[in-house]
Amino acid sequence: MGMHQGILAANKPWPDLLSALQKHCGTLQDQGTVAPGQWLDLPQGEDAFHVTSRDGQSYLLDPALVLTSSPDLVVSLSRELDCMVASVGAETVSGTFWLAAAEHGRLVRLHWNVRTSLTQPFDLGEKLASENEIPLEDVDGKGLLAGMGDLGLDPAPVMTPTSGQKYLWTGDTLPPAGDLQAQINAHHDRFKRPEEGDWTKRIKVVPRSGGGFDLQYRPPSQKPSLFKRLFGK
Repeated sequence: MGMHQGILAANKPWPDLLSALQKHCGTLQDQGTVAPGQWLDLPQGEDAFHVTSRDGQSYLLDPALVLTSSPDLVVSLSRELDCMVASVGAETVSGTFWLAAAEHGRLVRLHWNVRTSLTQPFDLGEKLASENEIPLEDVDGKGLLAGMGDLGLDPAPVMTPTSGQKYLWTGDTLPPAGDLQAQINAHHDRFKRPEEGDWTKRIKVVPRSGGGFDLQYRPPSQKPSLFKRLFGK
């Protein structure tokens, strides 16, 4: 099964991250314990997050991808908390992948791609060491999780939690878009995929190990088809 969630991680205890988050997005209400078996369940008609902590680090799982895709929020949190903050996520049906990391208010790495909309990804900062071994756009999220490890944020607690809490987002405030989002928007305008409006025709069923399958967007080949090469049409 491909990755279909976002993760926000910070090198700070959860009370500190919670306080900083609420300044940007409004109230997050504690809804009690989440069992490990329910950790990856999608929220039903509500904006909910699952939170866990280990060794002074905090992790927020965003199953519905409603909060974790803002790179400007990551930079702001890292400045306010004076620590490393990272956000990663993927939604493989549309081919969306991102990683944003900042430390002490300074952007360290940003990768953003929506394969259904873009002909090339948007990148800032030096590549992480793990990117030479595992691409960030690995459909199972292995590259994104390895990137978290490079940043000193062990992904194990958020992927295999032993305990956690559910938080309901009751605020109506979205984190404000800043310079990084403006750069991403400009990149979308420049590298917009010509067939963007008809991307669902390129969703393919991809067999997975264990007999399962996943739905993934497959961009058109940049090479001409055999027919075009032979006949020029």
